[in-house]
Formats: sequence, C-alpha cells, structure tokens
Amino acid sequence: MVTNKIPSEIQKSIDKAKDYYNGSLYDESKTILVELLYSGDLGNVEAEVRFHLGVASYYQGKVRDAVLQWTR
Repeated sequence: MVTNKIPSEIQKSIDKAKDYYNGSLYDESKTILVELLYSGDLGNVEAEVRFHLGVASYYQGKVRDAVLQWTR
C-alpha cells in the first residue's frame, strides 16, 4: 500500500490556512497556500494545496478562481 502522507510542516500550514478560510479570512488563507506552492517541490501534495486554495476562493465568491485551482 502506498500512502501520500503530508509532511508535518506542510500539514500545519494547510491547517492554518483552513482555519483562516473557515474564519472568513480568505486573503490570508490564500497567501499561506500560494507561499506553499512556491516553497519547493511539493510532489503529490500540490493537489491538496490547490484544493484548499480553490475552497478559499470559492468561499470568497470567486468561483472561476476556484475552478482554475481545481482543474490544475
């Protein structure tokens, strides 16, 4: 069985971003997630980061931006 465990530091950043978008702090959440995208080779974790970036955009009412992230 292959597992795609997310490294703890990346998971902490994702969790923080989720707390921000769940608290309607969308821009702050998206900043964290974009910084993660450019922090190095994320491998399979990139899809997880883009998913949450899409969720933050969707919650903010930016459906096109969300779809862009979800289709990358």
